[in-house]
Amino acid sequence: MWDFLQAMLAAIATGNLEIVKFMNETCGEELYGWGISDNYTCPLARAIECGQVEFVKYLYTNG
Repeated sequence: MWDFLQAMLAAIATGNLEIVKFMNETCGEELYGWGISDNYTCPLARAIECGQVEFVKYLYTNG
């Protein structure tokens, strides 16, 4: 599952909302089960860090 999380974070960083939506709908709960650590950024935090306002709105309402 770690690879899926990394793919989602990369999709957020590169602005690919369709991939983020697909991954969130397909395996969202599993993606959000990781604990917070120095090696992990949650998708919502990554969207905020990257200034992806549409991603923030989507993840906040659907995550």
